[in-house]
Order: sequence, then C-alpha cells, then structure tokens
Amino acid sequence: MGRVRPARARALCAGHFPGEPLLPGAALVALMAELSALLADSPEPPLAVDRAVFRHRVTPHHVLVVAARHDRGRMYATITSGGRVVAWAVLRFPSRR
Repeated sequence: MGRVRPARARALCAGHFPGEPLLPGAALVALMAELSALLADSPEPPLAVDRAVFRHRVTPHHVLVVAARHDRGRMYATITSGGRVVAWAVLRFPSRR
C-alpha cells in the first residue's frame, strides 16, 4: 500500500483541465502499475491492463491510497480516497521462470 504525495498528484494533472485539474485515467493506471510492479518484484512494466474502471473523478486535492494484491498470476490494484474506491485495475505481468 502506498500514498500519493500531493506534489506528485499535482504534477500528474499538468495540462489536464486548467482551472479544474483532474488526474487522467492513464495516470491512475500508471500509479497502480507502479505499485504492482514493486509488489510483484518485477523489473518490467505490466504486459497488459486486462481491465480498468474509473468510478469517481480524482483531483490533486484528494488523498489517494494505492493498494495491490497478487492472485493467480494477476495483480488487482485499487485507488481509494476518503474511504471509497475511485479506480481499480487488473494488471498482468510477465510470468517468472
């Protein structure tokens, strides 16, 4: 589990809706992929995003908590804010031999 620093969240919003900053879905998936790669001990990014769902708008003012768990070869990641899930994704990493 990890928290997103407000300065990083503001940087991710750069250019996205001036006057009303919004974290783009790609940035949210990237946050989930980054934590998932750390937990999977993978030097490589995910091979695929099998599914991503965005449930609520996310601004840099939200406190974001990213969590992930490994199950049957996939990483299941969520981003929560204020106790509610704002986004989730299923990510696939290279299999280890």
